[in-house]
Amino acid sequence: MLIQQENKMVSSVYHLFLQSVKKHASAPATKHKQAGGWVVTSWTQMSQEVQSLAGGLVDLGVQPDDRVAILSNTCLEWTLTDLAIWAVGACGVPIYHSNTPQEIAFILKDCGARVLFVEDEQQLHKVESILSQAPALEVIVSYRKTDKKETHGKQLICLQHLRETSCDAFLEKTPWRQLQATSLATIVYTSGTTGQPRGAMITHHNLLHQGKTIQQMNLIFPGDVQLLFLPLSHIFARFLEIAWLQTGHVL
Repeated sequence: MLIQQENKMVSSVYHLFLQSVKKHASAPATKHKQAGGWVVTSWTQMSQEVQSLAGGLVDLGVQPDDRVAILSNTCLEWTLTDLAIWAVGACGVPIYHSNTPQEIAFILKDCGARVLFVEDEQQLHKVESILSQAPALEVIVSYRKTDKKETHGKQLICLQHLRETSCDAFLEKTPWRQLQATSLATIVYTSGTTGQPRGAMITHHNLLHQGKTIQQMNLIFPGDVQLLFLPLSHIFARFLEIAWLQTGHVL
């Protein structure tokens, strides 16, 4: 099933992102705090950043439908990573930044994540103690600079290094073209308060439907600025992320 978006058929969230980039181009897409000031990123710049990260993921060997986990507070890097994962046709698995090492270990093993993005040294320190419990994990990418090359037998690189190793294979293969509305977009785990967490398998159609619904309810308009402080590990925050792509406001 396809979702009708402004008279164009869109089959995945990444297709919606490309449509927004084409429509809004040099208009501001995001604003984030850095060194006490606001840094504005245009839709075209967002696309360049996402393609760079996607090329890095292809260089790491990430394939369509692979699981890629994100352990971080809400930040611009989180959204860029989310879009890059979809760009290569893979499935994002969010992990709450407040999860304990054992909770993280369960999710990594259960979903079979091959790559894990971590926000900083604090999150990296949490996962280092449980890496033996995540046999499928091959690479950890830190959003912050790190001098380490590996940890407990897993390759460790920083986000900037991933950008620098970006290859042209992404642009040549265009793996996002394989995405369908029924393709798996993300696996969101329950809190596990009554037992082991359960992974809810959410398709691109599910996310696109929510973005369109939010627009139809007139909750967010193109000229708005959305301050996103909810954890992107929570599905409602992801819905707001999709609504941003749908309406083209500033995030």
